[in-house]
Amino acid sequence: MSISTDTLQGLDLHCVRPNLQIVNVASVRQLSPLRDPGGKTWLVPEIRRWMAGLDMPSVFIEPFAGGAIASLSVAAERLARHVVFCELDQRVAAVWHTILIDAEWLCQTIQG
Repeated sequence: MSISTDTLQGLDLHCVRPNLQIVNVASVRQLSPLRDPGGKTWLVPEIRRWMAGLDMPSVFIEPFAGGAIASLSVAAERLARHVVFCELDQRVAAVWHTILIDAEWLCQTIQG
């Protein structure tokens, strides 16, 4: 399915969520070392509100993680017991693997 930019420009999100507030992404705590052009930073306040209405979920899954801002925010704020994020792009996945699994090697490499 494809949507033209003309369709998107004419889309009124307030018909879907009448009280949807525009989020200044600079006001959201930046936990990711990556800045993803398709970023979900704007979604963090919505996720926070949604999850506040739930009993603590056993797992939060973020597909198409990229910078993983949703997962990192959920983990930092302890909104779920476990956090899983998935990334198809092998280069981005390799960065996360290095940060999360090979952290000691990364620190030693940076320190020289």
